[in-house]
Amino acid sequence: MQARRGADPAARVGQSGAAVGSTPHAGRIGLGETGEQSPDAGPSPEGEEAQVAPELCGASPGGTAPLGAAWQKWLVGAAAGCVLGAVAFGVVRWMGRGADRPAALPQSAVPSAGPLVVEPTGPVEAPSDEPFEALPPWLDGRWFPHDLKLLLGMRIAAVARQSGFDGVLAYAGPYWEPAFQRVLDSFGLKREAVRGMGWAAVDLADWPDQAVVIIELGKGQDAGVFARAGRPVDLRLDGQPCFRLRNSRWPHPFAVIGPQVLVTGPEKLLRELDDQAAGGAAKGRGNDTMQQLMDSVTAADDLVFLVDAEAARRAGWEGPTRWGELWPEAREPWQVVWQTPTGYGIYCRSSGDWIVEVALACDGQTAASQLHSALDRLVPVARELIRAELGGPAKGAKADGDGMERLDREGAQGHEWALRQLQAMLDAAHWEQHDTVVRVRVNGSESMLALAEGLLGCGPALERAWLEAALRADCQRHRRLISGVLDYHTAEGRFPPGAGQAALLAPETQLSWIAALLPYYGHEDWYEQLDFGYGWNGPPNRPVVRRRLEAVVNPAVAERSTEAGFPVTHYVGVAGVGEDAGNLPGGHPRAGVFGFRRAMRLDEITDGASNTIAILGVSGRLGPWAAGGQATVRGLTARPYFQGPDGFGSGQPSGMLAAMADGSVRFLSSQVDPAVLEQLATAAGGESIQLADRATRLLVDGSGKSLCPPVPQPADAERTRAPVAEPEDWQTALVEAGTASEPVGAELQERLGQPLRSIVFSDTPLRRAVETWGQLSGLAVTIDVEALRESGVGLADPIRLELKETTLGEVLQRVLAARGLTCVVQKGQILVTTPMRVDDRLRQVSYAVSDLAAGEPGGMAALAELIQRVVVPESWQAAGGPGTIVVKGPALVVTQTDAVHYRVLEFCEKLRVARGLPLRSRLEPERFTLATHLQRARAKLERPVSANFHDPVPVARILEYLEQVGGMTILVDRLALGEDDMLLQVEATLKVTEEPLRDALAKVLWPLGLAARVIDETTLQVTTRHAVASRLELEFYPIRDLLTGTMTAEAVIEQIKGGVAGDTWSDAGGPGVIHFDRPSGCLLVLQSQPVQAEVDQLLRRLRASPPAPSP
Repeated sequence: MQARRGADPAARVGQSGAAVGSTPHAGRIGLGETGEQSPDAGPSPEGEEAQVAPELCGASPGGTAPLGAAWQKWLVGAAAGCVLGAVAFGVVRWMGRGADRPAALPQSAVPSAGPLVVEPTGPVEAPSDEPFEALPPWLDGRWFPHDLKLLLGMRIAAVARQSGFDGVLAYAGPYWEPAFQRVLDSFGLKREAVRGMGWAAVDLADWPDQAVVIIELGKGQDAGVFARAGRPVDLRLDGQPCFRLRNSRWPHPFAVIGPQVLVTGPEKLLRELDDQAAGGAAKGRGNDTMQQLMDSVTAADDLVFLVDAEAARRAGWEGPTRWGELWPEAREPWQVVWQTPTGYGIYCRSSGDWIVEVALACDGQTAASQLHSALDRLVPVARELIRAELGGPAKGAKADGDGMERLDREGAQGHEWALRQLQAMLDAAHWEQHDTVVRVRVNGSESMLALAEGLLGCGPALERAWLEAALRADCQRHRRLISGVLDYHTAEGRFPPGAGQAALLAPETQLSWIAALLPYYGHEDWYEQLDFGYGWNGPPNRPVVRRRLEAVVNPAVAERSTEAGFPVTHYVGVAGVGEDAGNLPGGHPRAGVFGFRRAMRLDEITDGASNTIAILGVSGRLGPWAAGGQATVRGLTARPYFQGPDGFGSGQPSGMLAAMADGSVRFLSSQVDPAVLEQLATAAGGESIQLADRATRLLVDGSGKSLCPPVPQPADAERTRAPVAEPEDWQTALVEAGTASEPVGAELQERLGQPLRSIVFSDTPLRRAVETWGQLSGLAVTIDVEALRESGVGLADPIRLELKETTLGEVLQRVLAARGLTCVVQKGQILVTTPMRVDDRLRQVSYAVSDLAAGEPGGMAALAELIQRVVVPESWQAAGGPGTIVVKGPALVVTQTDAVHYRVLEFCEKLRVARGLPLRSRLEPERFTLATHLQRARAKLERPVSANFHDPVPVARILEYLEQVGGMTILVDRLALGEDDMLLQVEATLKVTEEPLRDALAKVLWPLGLAARVIDETTLQVTTRHAVASRLELEFYPIRDLLTGTMTAEAVIEQIKGGVAGDTWSDAGGPGVIHFDRPSGCLLVLQSQPVQAEVDQLLRRLRASPPAPSP
């Protein structure tokens, strides 16, 4: 072998992550023996970088990417190991993947100490600093089999003296012991007596045994002692007789080649070597890839690792390709670095400073060019991660939300030291393309083994951090999937059937429910290419079903495809309990949400949607995402259910995630009672479900905020088949993220953790349950009743719940979960609301509004403009908000929060009612009545009431009385009152006789600066006058009957602007908007409720006055 590695600094092109020269690949030199420059491979394709959105809990200070805080500690080491060769960390871990770990042989097989135990005959040989002129025997190509797949060579005398060697060796024990140590023990050799060893394997599924081993003894040692003690074998190697050790753990023959060299291995391989030597075969074995890598070996190398990457993949060795899936900025280059090379070579020299070079062999110049470009993108990001980590929180402390357990002081110092060493190495690293090989080189002043030992010392903590990051990503996959299922339910009125539309085909041959929901996961183009009349893998469908679907890939599960090459799903619909669960009829007590042919509705889930599992993760028995049957729908058939025969699991050691039918995502402990899982898997089993904290919990971060808040059942049935963006990963569809919740303070946390022996809610109205909780906790609670109304939740909805040995926090969580609600902390108070209201993330929804545009002068563009004027105007980009609206064919594509999406839907449906067009959503038509809030409540507000509070009493007591006699629910907006909440305890008097309820309330509230706002025909909310005046509402006023004679719509508008709160309209600098919709003859008025009352009164006066005659 000739040394062909180019070490000329002038050839560097990857240093600092940028190519030097005038073209993208300028300076990439392929140094052959002639030193001529290789042809330029042309520019590599530009990969689209994933857009990063802040995580649900918000980005950490400094702009750290969403999951960065959770995974960057392990990722820095892994990225650097990828770039620098991962001398021990990556190589040893990879060698242990896929194939079974070699079994440890019985200790009795080790020969006892005796003549064969070779000790150093004198002082341990010190490695020489003299330049090496010839390759050592353990790198001599004569002893490498022709079908070489792996070469691991080590100058043990040089490597063992480096700090960190023993630590790395201890970590590598499970792989070192059955291979190198096994051979040393069999020959009775002490490590100090060996100068170097080489391991040349031909079968990566059995590399510890199917290999030729070359042993070079130290100076002064005599290899002939083994021949004299061995048993002769009818075999010669390079003219030397072969022998076999007696009673040895190493059963293979060996030959003594020279005074200090032993060559041993399976007899078949030794005969092959002898035949090659006899035939005069050239030095250097293996395929083209291995020959490329061996051409870079030099005599000065102390450690060499070469592997045929394609053979490793075929043998089931699992590379760290999935690690990068949690790293959005570098996912694509990470995949290129690990999937493009056909071979990897690592070469280390320890004379003076450590020098590490990594050779990445490719199958052509184009592939090498793409690989070089990937390193250009990957290394700078790794540098930035290290810098961010070093500049982050104090070492040894836990960063907010990062999931890392607190490191002890020694571990933290070691972690920081390792990071600083990596930072220096990466800053000095350079990479260059040499024809079809990309080489990465780095110099280090410290021992590479010490660095590896430092990283390995943090291994358990790093692995835990990675698992938490994977859990968060898995949680978002679940949320994404159940959101699509609920979107489908909104559009179709039912859950999707488990298999496709080909009734004559068996379920397992049909397309799956996942395929049917492709439009809801951003793949409408895939959906259009499928033919549901054919089998899932029929010729028309094969091009699509062979594509990987990111929405169903869990980063924590390694297996990604079937043996036939079809991408798998890591998520399945739950069919219920029993082998026949998928075929059970709807309503059967063992049936779940999904069935092969049945399609359930939400109202058929009598156990409660929040108590019924719809989707579970799977890590075993994986099948194609496109296939019906057990691949995508399965029941609970055999205990244990976690990581048991059914294959359920999320790749986590402590439990698995489950998406409930109400849209929430829960973590199910591995210790949960199987009977509880069976109860949760059925939709109408009628069981009394007891959910202890150890069994199921909502995911929360360190501040107490939910990581997986429930996904609301969408009210928007008007969405087209592509309601959301392409889900490249859990973040892709999110333009912005965050919640309206504040961190949970220590005092509040203490109150939520207050123990409670037992509590029973027996058909208790939701409002009373929440108020009772507020009284028990002493915390101010406000119910966002308007949000509840939008989601179809009533204050009188019954809560049936019995808890024992619980906490106040769990009680509130369980009460709200029963109705699909959530709560957030605002101004130190609790706001009970819906997930839709607190979720600030944006998503795209396509609204089919061609029917509305047809009657709108100006068409779609005018309709889009109108929506931005009257539907939450401050939320659109034109007003400084985040929302956008774009005309796309016959639809409007709106990017907004779910709360604003509901408003857009409500506006479109009310406009249809006003114009006499059919509704398009499946929501109750009563939601879209054109009567204003005040008009709907007028009858009850005008109801006469009498009261005689002669002696002063608290205002709260007066409000309770008026609620009883007035027949309206009166709630208090404690959040708006804030510190003025004590006003409700102010004592007052009230004396009214048969006066309207409206007036009685005003007499009590007005002197205190308070007012009552109408929520609906039966509900009022007491809040501040300022809050009422600042809250805008959109109302429709039909005025076609007024447009007679000289009265035009413009004239009506002028009268309103001139006579009602003139300074509050938009043309006077105020927020109010008024618009006349000609097709319907309605005024659209966006104003506060007091101004709306004045508009209504003015229009009533106009109707009462005689119309002016026509000229």
